[in-house]
Amino acid sequence: MVRRATSEDPWQQILIFPEGTCSNRKALITFKPGAFYPGVAVQPVCIKYPNRLDTLSWTWDGPGAMKILWYTMTQFVTYAEIEFLPPYVPSEEEIRDPKIFAENVRLEMAKCLEVPVVNYSFEDCRLMLKATKLGLPSEVGLIGAANLKTKYGFDQKELETTILESFAKIADKKDGVIRQEGLASYLEIPVNNPCLMQVFKAYDQDCKGFISFKKFIVGRMSVSLPAITEQNLEATFELLDRGKKGYINLEDVTYALEKSFAGSTSSLKLPLFGVKEDSKITYGDFASTVNEKPEYAKFFEIFRQSYAPAS
Repeated sequence: MVRRATSEDPWQQILIFPEGTCSNRKALITFKPGAFYPGVAVQPVCIKYPNRLDTLSWTWDGPGAMKILWYTMTQFVTYAEIEFLPPYVPSEEEIRDPKIFAENVRLEMAKCLEVPVVNYSFEDCRLMLKATKLGLPSEVGLIGAANLKTKYGFDQKELETTILESFAKIADKKDGVIRQEGLASYLEIPVNNPCLMQVFKAYDQDCKGFISFKKFIVGRMSVSLPAITEQNLEATFELLDRGKKGYINLEDVTYALEKSFAGSTSSLKLPLFGVKEDSKITYGDFASTVNEKPEYAKFFEIFRQSYAPAS
């Protein structure tokens, strides 16, 4: 598209819908930068439907396309207004950064349409659909995915599978949030464990008593995953394997918690960290479990910090 847009050949104009999806027209969602990569002038076009009844908006959780078509066909008249705004010529900064270019054009169009802008995107729509399939409320997916992907460097597939599916295993299916009891059950740790409370508070940074999907992503990316390195895993396993057996068992895990929390294990119930009484966990099993449930990393980080070999 860049080559065509900057060509001297007499190409016709290209019509692009920069949101990349449908919405209820209450706001303009984030524009995709594709149309703005060529760094050439664009002409914004705004469409309004000044009808008493809105029979045209199609959204992920609204009426289907056939029902919307039927509603529209039953109206005596459907009005549409198309307004061509002046061509928008990008500045040098906008040519260098298509995202800035896209955002500034979006602001001009929002002003014309008299609607606000919101930092949601097509990726959020996909997450809403996935959340629904996982039995969660659709609004769980409204997180501003594009900004989070840019900040933390994960892709859409990882967000929809690894992260959202992990969240769905812990979250309450009714309201789509995680509470301390749910996190304790997921990690197989007593709900009053001091480290569990630390992990929960690290994720619940605004102290509202629950972890939303967005807070779950931020917590996992900034608190748990950075603690999972090969060096940390090997050091933790070596400390847990007190008898140098080549594996760890329930006794080793219980000792780790006693060491970390000054013997506060009176309320512990089996299994702990998924380790049952007769389990023999190899390093490979241990690393796999921690990578699957990164929240364990904080527990073992405290254990390593508190560990002092007997003299």
